[in-house]
Amino acid sequence: MENTETLAEFIRSYDGWHELICFDWNGGSAETFSDGNADFRRLVLGYAPAKPETVPPQLWRDLFAAEAAWSAKAWCAFRFFPELAAHFLNACGAAELETFSDACTLHSTPAPPIII
Repeated sequence: MENTETLAEFIRSYDGWHELICFDWNGGSAETFSDGNADFRRLVLGYAPAKPETVPPQLWRDLFAAEAAWSAKAWCAFRFFPELAAHFLNACGAAELETFSDACTLHSTPAPPIII
């Protein structure tokens, strides 16, 4: 999917979790870390915010979930992640707060016990 027209059609017709969008981690870390779908997902993320009205809420949700999973394993987040979260929440509203909460807790680790 290299041209803008094809990308726009993918976005407009998106109807559910797609193997091109999901986080496809190879299990590696540091220099061996890889997500087979990151390039395409980032292509979509480069286009979608400019035309948010053409993006189905399901796609905002799936992009957000995939990027949250990516960031948890990569121990960082791309600079567009807050904007993606805003689009996701604006498009999906309260109906998807559990998805938002689940994605936000991917980074949390239990605090070590305090020994006095």
